[in-house]
Amino acid sequence: MRISHKYKFIFLSNPRCGSTSIRQAVAKHSDISSVSQYPYHHHTGARALKKHFDENQWEWNDYLSLTTIRNPWDRVVSIYQYSKKQTNSIWNKLYLKTNSFDRFVEALPDFLNEVVYAGGHLKAGQRGISISEFGFSQGGDRLINHIIPIEQIDKKLPEILNELGLPAIEVPRVNGTVRGTYHEYYTNVTQEIVSEIFREDIELGKYFFK
Repeated sequence: MRISHKYKFIFLSNPRCGSTSIRQAVAKHSDISSVSQYPYHHHTGARALKKHFDENQWEWNDYLSLTTIRNPWDRVVSIYQYSKKQTNSIWNKLYLKTNSFDRFVEALPDFLNEVVYAGGHLKAGQRGISISEFGFSQGGDRLINHIIPIEQIDKKLPEILNELGLPAIEVPRVNGTVRGTYHEYYTNVTQEIVSEIFREDIELGKYFFK
């Protein structure tokens, strides 16, 4: 997450969607950089951050907000690989319980219900995993101006930076995972589970399993 009061932008860092790379790219133009605690957690979602803006009487709509999304089948493979090495991540807990990709995905819906949600709603401080939870209000209103497919970031980000009056920035490639293509990981069953969880991301990004 990055906030600039000077340039009036908010970058919300959607996990495993190239977010670390963009945080680094816009850091020098930001007044607030993310940390490991709420409200400025690295991956604070729009609902929680807007509440913080309201509490500080900062006008959310005066800021240009942006985040990224990613092909969800590719993203879940990235989450799985990331979960192996990040022992302080909530995803590592799921990895230790399952210890295979198929079981990881099959357990994902129940894990989200137990860890992220309470009574059908996001727990306090949680950001969800799909864009409908990360970037929209509980009532379904979109809270983020630009939701960019990470596959288009090199084209779209310069246009947005220009809108803000910022120079073009080359986005570094950091915090990636080493693996093969996502297709080799999936069965028909796990492919469908991911499509259900990320229905809105698939529609918004016009993604399909290919």
